[in-house]
Amino acid sequence: MQRERYSATLHDWAGWHARQQSGRFRRTAFQHPAFLASFYREKPGHCEEIVVSLFDHRLQRVVMALPLVMHRQAGLRRIEAADLGLADYVAPLVAEDLSDDPAEADAMWAAILKALPQADVVSFKKMPPEIRPGTPNPLARLPGALDMGIHTQVFALTDDDGDRPYRRTGYYKEGQRHLRRLTAAHDDVRFHIAATVPEANRQFDALIAQRATRAVDLGRDDPLLLAHVQRFYRGLFADGIANGDVMFGALYAGGECIATDLGLVDGDTHHGVLTSMTSGTMRRFSPGTVAHVLMLDACAERGLSQYDLGVGEFAYKKRLNARAVPLYERHEALSLRGRLGLAEASIRRRVRFGVQAYPTLRAPVQRLRTQLKAMRYRTVATMTIVFDNPVVQGATYSTLSAF
Repeated sequence: MQRERYSATLHDWAGWHARQQSGRFRRTAFQHPAFLASFYREKPGHCEEIVVSLFDHRLQRVVMALPLVMHRQAGLRRIEAADLGLADYVAPLVAEDLSDDPAEADAMWAAILKALPQADVVSFKKMPPEIRPGTPNPLARLPGALDMGIHTQVFALTDDDGDRPYRRTGYYKEGQRHLRRLTAAHDDVRFHIAATVPEANRQFDALIAQRATRAVDLGRDDPLLLAHVQRFYRGLFADGIANGDVMFGALYAGGECIATDLGLVDGDTHHGVLTSMTSGTMRRFSPGTVAHVLMLDACAERGLSQYDLGVGEFAYKKRLNARAVPLYERHEALSLRGRLGLAEASIRRRVRFGVQAYPTLRAPVQRLRTQLKAMRYRTVATMTIVFDNPVVQGATYSTLSAF
């Protein structure tokens, strides 16, 4: 009997990284070893760490690693990428000679599924079509992968002649006008890139305070206010500030930090991650826009050639003549409970596309989501009782009101 080409093994991140020298694998900025080390170190206590390595018996070496977490959410045991809202891109780490044959992607996935612990759902979101130019993302090529209807925006900082085309956009010129107004009204206006970890931590304190005020003003929750999320970002500063993998800029006026712009650098690309600006009278100078255009200049001066604006629909992104990079999602049910749960994901996807087609629906849909959230958790409690009760596990249930 012929042995299957691929087999998978489970590890923790530290053990796999130490053995496999993960720096030699192709990856996105959000699977950088420092990103994953901080992610797993600061992950919430209810999340279980899983790294799946894929061994190619034909090549006799590991050709892929897939960083994951497993946790219980809404009554489901879910296996997801090492993301939890912190990564813009979800992808495995892959060897340079990994097969790009779509049929081989199916065989790889079958081996990975066989190794995974028992769960109800395996779910991936925000998968780019490529890990690197010319390196396909094997997860995005699996059957059932669907366009999420959201994308990132990427544009060139410099062209072939060494010019900076973004400087010709109305957005950049507007930012410069705001900067001139700010400079005329206030002393000691400067933009500073943190050069040490203490500097980065002080700027991060300002970022958190500004985001907290904005969250209250909007009546929304901001995940950045969670302690483990803050520790994750501070963990990135430990090495990233010194080696240049983290660029953290802050705009100051009169000795006060009035805006921040935090990004990750990977190869020739800057990935925008977090921004903030102060509240009050300073907002009339659009300090967030000023900080951003100054960050663009800082990236170009450093020699970076691409800027990734990240996930999110904001009007300013369209003004920078960026190209859209589609993102994909894929959900696979591994149990009856999982199949019921994925009905919700399907509805969310349809609503998302509906709101994009008819933007006036955004506000009423948001209100409906808030109302349904309480219903959802009541129903999930019932689901958990039903499916975890051995007396009724064999029964069939045809409706689930919260979905």
